[in-house]
Amino acid sequence: MINRTVSVVLVAAALSGCVRNEELRIIASGSMLPTLQPRDRVLFQYNAPLQRGSIVAYTSPHAFDPALKTAQTRQFCFAEVLPVLGRFIAGWMNNPTCDVFIHRIVALPGDRVQISATGEVLVNGRPQQQGASGPACPVRSHGADACPTLGDTTVPPGHVLVLGDNRSNSWDSRYWPSGPFLPIPEIRGVADRIVAPEARAGQL
Repeated sequence: MINRTVSVVLVAAALSGCVRNEELRIIASGSMLPTLQPRDRVLFQYNAPLQRGSIVAYTSPHAFDPALKTAQTRQFCFAEVLPVLGRFIAGWMNNPTCDVFIHRIVALPGDRVQISATGEVLVNGRPQQQGASGPACPVRSHGADACPTLGDTTVPPGHVLVLGDNRSNSWDSRYWPSGPFLPIPEIRGVADRIVAPEARAGQL
């Protein structure tokens, strides 16, 4: 009995030592250009306050949007964060519900938001441009395509609206088939600073 108790205490201590308040992520796409560039190493803080303008990492919409869900679940997604083995396990699983997206919060619960066909965003009646760069809608050889629109809508409780800074090349809230609002429990962390490469290191 004593040995079992000691074992339980040791395991609990080990687990408590593994609890982290932050997580390092590598930027994999250009959806947040020019703020974040592919291959940037960014430190995200858990349980940080959410504000308009916060850059957040969140669970893939394939995990929570009813129209995107598949038979795959998040049961083994924790394995992706394992040192060295994580990326190999992720490749083997090829599970889109385990992906993590990174975008900017542009509207909070209770905010009124509108998105026009040309991509302009109004939050509580005011233009929202923080972080946005380049044309708002995808640009093809024939010109800009129409952006997904959003009428005068209030962000529901427990949700936020997230957009990429590189609005013409970002699969963000605007494109989710079941609605444009991200459930707050799906947010994994708030970007704190770029830690590498050294030339770009600094607070966000």
